[in-house]
Amino acid sequence: MRALAAPLSFGLSLFLVAACGPDRLPPIPESPGPVVKDVSLADVGLDASAMNRDADPCVDFYEFACGGWVKSTEIPGDKPRWVRSFSEIHQRNERDLERILEEAQRNPQNPVQDKIGTFYGACMNEQARNAAGAKPIQPLLDLVASYAPPPPSEDDGKPEKKTAKKAPPAPEAPTPPLSQILGELHRQGIAPFFHFTSTQDFRDATQVIAEVDQGGLGLPDRDYYLEDDEKMVEIRAFYLDHVAKMLALAGESEAAAKEGAAIVMKIETELARISKSRVERRDPEGIYNRLDREGLTERKGFDWPDYLKRRGLSDVMAINVTSVPFVDGFSDMASKLPTHEVAIYMKWHVLNATASELSDAFVEQDFQLAKKLFGQDELEARWKRCVAATDSALGELLAQAYVAERFGPESKQAVIEMVSEIGKAMRKRLGGLEWMDTKTRERARDKLDQMDYLIGYPDEWRTYEFELDADSHATNVLRASAWEQARDLHKIGKPVDRGEWFMTPPTVNAYYSPLRNHMVFPAGILQPPFYDPKASVPVNMGAMGMVVGHELTHGFDDKGSQFDAKGNLSGWWDDMTRKAFEVKTKCVEEQYGNFEALPGVKLNGKLTLGENIADAGGVKLAFHAYRAMRENAPEVTIAEGLDEDQQFFVSLGQIWCAKYREEFARARAKTDTHSQPNWRVNGSLMNTPDFAAAFNCAEGTPMNPKNRCEVW
Repeated sequence: MRALAAPLSFGLSLFLVAACGPDRLPPIPESPGPVVKDVSLADVGLDASAMNRDADPCVDFYEFACGGWVKSTEIPGDKPRWVRSFSEIHQRNERDLERILEEAQRNPQNPVQDKIGTFYGACMNEQARNAAGAKPIQPLLDLVASYAPPPPSEDDGKPEKKTAKKAPPAPEAPTPPLSQILGELHRQGIAPFFHFTSTQDFRDATQVIAEVDQGGLGLPDRDYYLEDDEKMVEIRAFYLDHVAKMLALAGESEAAAKEGAAIVMKIETELARISKSRVERRDPEGIYNRLDREGLTERKGFDWPDYLKRRGLSDVMAINVTSVPFVDGFSDMASKLPTHEVAIYMKWHVLNATASELSDAFVEQDFQLAKKLFGQDELEARWKRCVAATDSALGELLAQAYVAERFGPESKQAVIEMVSEIGKAMRKRLGGLEWMDTKTRERARDKLDQMDYLIGYPDEWRTYEFELDADSHATNVLRASAWEQARDLHKIGKPVDRGEWFMTPPTVNAYYSPLRNHMVFPAGILQPPFYDPKASVPVNMGAMGMVVGHELTHGFDDKGSQFDAKGNLSGWWDDMTRKAFEVKTKCVEEQYGNFEALPGVKLNGKLTLGENIADAGGVKLAFHAYRAMRENAPEVTIAEGLDEDQQFFVSLGQIWCAKYREEFARARAKTDTHSQPNWRVNGSLMNTPDFAAAFNCAEGTPMNPKNRCEVW
């Protein structure tokens, strides 16, 4: 490891020694430099027990920072993974929210408490949920059943017998069109076949337009249907059985349930074939297709005009389609699939969307699929599921008490300072990039200057204008979902609300929006170990500072860099500079594509490219910002042999200490845009020269390769 550098001193006196008798100048005193203070790792905010000091940081820094934690930590039975930062903060937040909800249910003092207490109480009422069974969704099941014609009567095809005259049969109700049924299901947040939502216009980010997006799958990704390796074949067989069991719980006979499951698999496989891959969906140009009303409604096979009318959008003209082949393929399917097949497929999607809110039999069967896909052994306790459901349905009501308890002004001010210093570091970084031309550099600086941020919680709390049923949790969830769908579509045709949040304040996460050109840091993440008022500057900057730098860098990653300062998708780069940038990002793509999530399972370098660029950029920006913040510090610390640079990197490593179940790791390698935690640490640091200097890593060691991949 690197020893702390000696204080800088000036040696001018060496050049001024001369035999001039009494006229000789006195020596210039040395600068005293900062005071060096020996402290413990706990004193600066690091966890000594999480480390493996026997590991070589230049070979595997993740093991050095997290080896002790990984060895001693067990994944809770109801979780597919456990992360030292995210999971532990979430667990604390979850307990806070439970206490808030229990108190609101027991003794509500105001309308906010009354609403969240009523919702939580209905969710916790196990007896009522089990007594209701599938009754709360029966109107939806009846609706989808109406699309299938009744079976032929027993007399059909047989010669008539001369008997007394029978009364004429009652006229049959006409079969409702598919556009009507999908319109109603989508209105309640249940989305067979496709999604219909609002979005910002990529070419005019001040406006909100409508969007049709691919959907309709019950498994996590299209590749689960299309790939034929042993694991995918096994999962498809399990899924087929799971769908049959769920249909049987909803009243289908065993034979009909098996036949129905086969139909569901057939339809979803066809939808998977016409769906874009996750990598293709990362291309902003590829998912921006302004067909508008005229282009969409001219598609044959599905009554798009009637669908739009039923969603209350008869006058909407501006419509984006994320995949034209998908819309064409769906329209063709809608015209050719037998109605009874479409009906059973829609029945499954009603069940799949609502099973977790119904009786225990549905909840347990729903959990079996999650267990197969992600590996957790146990279903979460009801109170945890009800806290999550309340946060999802009434998040900005539930957040108000949480914020009052857990988010102080010092936390907000600390993040504002981090954003300021990291922005300065990025501005300086832009000035030193030899591959960037002057005009592109000026535009990048303009984008940086206009980048905004939201911290903690919204300036105005959202209201939730729907009634609750104190005795029916599933009814409440459907009402909340329908209200949110209406709120979302109501934004179409109106200017963008730049103060809108897409995470609830207790959420342990953060995000950057390229269309708004702003970063958002909820109160939930501004907790130890990400941010601790008692921790040192290097430790807080290695943790929360890296998060801020990561989100800022997203504005300049392979995708975010295609949006300008105003959030518009535009070609603001010089062509030659863009090509130089793409050479650098290709290096990152190929490097991470060789990392393994599990033995024989490699990361997808194309899928994770944006996050990998942001990780590396976040490390560098946070490091240089921390250095600037400590430039004239009168005192520096040595924490159990680690200097402040080293403390910064250990802090960064320790926020990613994690354990994954094998099933979860396999699923995330296929579907997640983020790399596995050990590679988020080692991958970004092996591309960071300051890390190699901090730990005196010789060139050619794993953490200091001869050929780095550096973008920002």
